[in-house]
Amino acid sequence: MKTNCHVMKLNNKEDIICIVEETKETSYIISSPLQMQSHNEITEKGLRESLGLSRWIQPFSDERVYELPISSVTFTAPASVGLSRYYAYVLKSMEDKNLQPTIIDHPTEMELQEILDEDFTNEDPIIFTPVKTTLH
Repeated sequence: MKTNCHVMKLNNKEDIICIVEETKETSYIISSPLQMQSHNEITEKGLRESLGLSRWIQPFSDERVYELPISSVTFTAPASVGLSRYYAYVLKSMEDKNLQPTIIDHPTEMELQEILDEDFTNEDPIIFTPVKTTLH
């Protein structure tokens, strides 16, 4: 499952995750944008962070593809494999349930396990190499 899934920080301080369909000289052509909302909560076990994804433009437009001026973007980076999987899961959930605009908070433990159990055979394997450091 190779996608061109990117995280974008916009000049207006919003964070979105989307599929970059094309990069033009002055704009990005994007699809399926979702707004990212980070939530921090202090618990007995320490700080807990969660990520909510909600529809960004879709409540206000019926278009499926959007043109975002490059001048509106502070930076962009490819989404991590884990975030890409969560994004795909949320998009699929929205499609399956035909959800109206809403915030999907963090996934339950069962939903996380479903994400991990999905077959991603077309992806390159992730290999973590420990960094060796010597402190004197």
